[in-house]
Amino acid sequence: MVIDWKDKILKQYVTRYNYLELLYSEVALIHYRCELVRDEMNIPAYGGMNRRLLAFMIGSIEGFLKSSFAATETCRTELFHLVTITYGYLILKEGVVSNEGEWCAYIARVQDAMDAEHGWYYKLGIESCNT
Repeated sequence: MVIDWKDKILKQYVTRYNYLELLYSEVALIHYRCELVRDEMNIPAYGGMNRRLLAFMIGSIEGFLKSSFAATETCRTELFHLVTITYGYLILKEGVVSNEGEWCAYIARVQDAMDAEHGWYYKLGIESCNT
């Protein structure tokens, strides 16, 4: 039996981070809602509006994770790692990417979305899970 790269990475994710399956449905819902906004507003898959929407989605994922783990004081590095892991799992499971190169590019976009330029959208995403 041939296991492709996607199945191999998904298996490694679930083995190493067993909580991902528990978080998946809510994180997938956040992704779905952001994709609805993208479709409604005709936001292309590149450019400034895309980065702002991604910043909001990543912030929403972070807000959800903070509320799920009741995190009050979390190290910024640890939180970034957790958000990246969760987002990486999501895009694999949802079939957003079709090869390892695309997957790596999507993961790199997470860091771009969390920079100071898009900070307002990122913080708005975090706050969207606190209401």
